[in-house]
Amino acid sequence: MLAYQNEDGGLGHGLEPAKRCPASLPIDVETALLAMDSAQQGDSEVLPRTCDFRARVAARATVGGGVPLAMPVIEGYPRAAHWTDWT
Repeated sequence: MLAYQNEDGGLGHGLEPAKRCPASLPIDVETALLAMDSAQQGDSEVLPRTCDFRARVAARATVGGGVPLAMPVIEGYPRAAHWTDWT
């Protein structure tokens, strides 16, 4: 997973295959965590920074700390139609 991790600790670069945004997005973090869980493999280098990223996103959330699946940066990249109304 290290190859998908950005400097901010989040994950991106198309981990969720229906979009091609390289920025860190919660949906990519979720996809990575589900894959690691399914494979019963954790990544001790990736996980702490990924959890910190999710905590920062939750702290900035405007709706009761809920973490959005995506953010406005997704709009600048190719994506499947179901990501058009990500908000």
